[in-house]
Amino acid sequence: MNAKYIIGLICAAAVGAGAAYLGFSVYHSNELDFTAKNPQLVEVYDEVSKNYYKDYDSELVEYSMISGMLNGFDDRFMKYTPAYYSEEAYVNSAPSTRTSGFKIAQDDKSRCILVTEVKDGSQAQKMGLRQGDVITAINGESVAETGYYNIISELLGKDGTSMTLEIDRNGEKSTIDFVRANEMERYSEVEYRLIGDTFYYRFNGFAGCERDNFLLRFNELNDGNVKNIVLDLRQNTGGFTSDTIEMFDLFYGEGATVKNVAERTDKVESWSTSSEITLDQNVAVLVSGGTYSSGEILAALFQDTGRGTVIGTQTGGKGVYQETIMMNDWSLVPYVAGYYYVNDIPNYNGVGITPDIILDMDSELIGTDDDIQLKKALEILAD
Repeated sequence: MNAKYIIGLICAAAVGAGAAYLGFSVYHSNELDFTAKNPQLVEVYDEVSKNYYKDYDSELVEYSMISGMLNGFDDRFMKYTPAYYSEEAYVNSAPSTRTSGFKIAQDDKSRCILVTEVKDGSQAQKMGLRQGDVITAINGESVAETGYYNIISELLGKDGTSMTLEIDRNGEKSTIDFVRANEMERYSEVEYRLIGDTFYYRFNGFAGCERDNFLLRFNELNDGNVKNIVLDLRQNTGGFTSDTIEMFDLFYGEGATVKNVAERTDKVESWSTSSEITLDQNVAVLVSGGTYSSGEILAALFQDTGRGTVIGTQTGGKGVYQETIMMNDWSLVPYVAGYYYVNDIPNYNGVGITPDIILDMDSELIGTDDDIQLKKALEILAD
């Protein structure tokens, strides 16, 4: 074979390899850069994975590495959620299960479906489901054999559809023919009632429809004589910012604003109240150390505008908002992107909202006859 031809082949191969390496390097530059910056992490993984004395779950190792990395950002609100946990969170937050009135988790012992909560008066309670029940099969399909995360979505379904649940209750086996009841008016977890001429409304978060839920219940009980409203935000952990401003818009005219300001990009997302006022009743707002995020925003709006009196203890101090990355495997990584700003008041992250009337009380007394914070709200509104 001609020597020049052979040399040409070698050169062409070298050029091709170089181009391929260059393309690989450009495409995987982030990965290569991460490896270069974290050689100890790679070395530990390589050495331990080769020499560890027994089989291990490589997926669990990967999830733990991600969680550990996020912990290094030292942010209390940032937490990695693997794809299978996302599935459980989705089932527990879906209208189909929330409105039927129950929640689930994986039972540590059987690896089946543990019923962790059943709401009083809910469809789940009417169907015979009880807290502590273990669901071992759905429509004849074994939970243990199919896998918890592979089967729990079978609990979801349209209103009026049914499923057969095989139950283990303290060792006693039974079957429940469960008819789903997706009653949207039960979507938000709330407690509400009339106390004299005061409408009391306690809710745990802002799920995206709180304004409509509130009006539904208010109109249900209002006979035209409601003079006062108590909004109980104790243990309210937040939710959608837009839901907060829509809620406040019922009570206040034009001029109140909430902004999300991204720290790195300066991107601003803002919401404002309109000129229309729907409710003119006197308002008291109850807060606690368990009031976070959108719950704090609503309290701050009432306090800053003078539209309502805030009563209770210092709130949790989450003055930041999160955005969520969804990975290719459907796992979730929420991260803090920036700060909330309510009207012109300084950001309160890590500080919280100081009530107009500070009144300390054990959270276990909420809703009992010894609920002195609620009593104080009723006393002030009666003046």
